[in-house]
Amino acid sequence: MEFKSQLTRQDYLEFNKYILFKTRIKRNLIFVIVITLLWIVLLNYNQPLDFIAILIELIVFSILWSTLYLLIYGIAFLKIRKMPDENGSILEEKTYIFSEEGLKQISTNSESFTKWNAFKSIEENKKYIFLFVDKIAAYVIPKRVFQDSKEMNDFVDFLKGKIKK
Repeated sequence: MEFKSQLTRQDYLEFNKYILFKTRIKRNLIFVIVITLLWIVLLNYNQPLDFIAILIELIVFSILWSTLYLLIYGIAFLKIRKMPDENGSILEEKTYIFSEEGLKQISTNSESFTKWNAFKSIEENKKYIFLFVDKIAAYVIPKRVFQDSKEMNDFVDFLKGKIKK
């Protein structure tokens, strides 16, 4: 099985978003909940229990955290999207050759081979198939390279037969 693909800046950004939300969202959510509870306790220490005040504090704190997170991640995503060089190896067209032994990737400036046992997992979302070789490193296969859903499903079945983890 063989096909060509070229990642765009948007593809690169989407992969980084996928990694970020996969690895950090739980930790960040727990942190926000703990900080919120501590804040509510400190604000209401030695005060009579007032559910309306607590609810207002929760709403205000949620709005502040949400705004801060959107601002921080928005800036980070703008920077990430600009990272790959226009003529670098990330955005250049690559040929992927899938064989019984592994995956061979060929581009203008490089060539690599990865055996099937080096792959950690296969994951996908609506637009991409990710072939992970580490927690944050993967081959990103845009689903747009396939002519139809049958071709894509056959490809995913082939991969699942090779990547058994």
